[in-house]
Amino acid sequence: NPLVAFLIAIAGIFGSLFVRSPLVGAVGLIPAAVMAPMCSRHVKPLVVRTVPVLIAAVMLVWTTLLLHSGFTDPSAWSEATRQGLRILVFVLPGALASAAIDPTRLGDALAQQTHLSQRPVVASMAGVVRMGHLGDQWH
Repeated sequence: NPLVAFLIAIAGIFGSLFVRSPLVGAVGLIPAAVMAPMCSRHVKPLVVRTVPVLIAAVMLVWTTLLLHSGFTDPSAWSEATRQGLRILVFVLPGALASAAIDPTRLGDALAQQTHLSQRPVVASMAGVVRMGHLGDQWH
């Protein structure tokens, strides 16, 4: 069901609000790790979608360490790890779900199951199609 993948992608937004420590962030990545094999039968689309997210998280950790007191302070490492995991919890479910969402099926499910009006359905379909075009340009 495309609505389930869509809701899982949106759930990362709300889940990232509760990342208060590196442990909570690591636990928040479990749904994305479980969801990954269900999103695509091939590894390449998942890798293409997760590599930019991983690079962003690593760069965030690096810059947080640089801007804090340095690489020797344990509290700086904890804060940097928390921020990196927060980005992963925020973005990774949506990036993975983008491999599984078919825009036509999503629009059909939004119209029939949620009874939304035409404008939000068409807007969400257009957004998912544009997201797919962005993924094609990365190739």
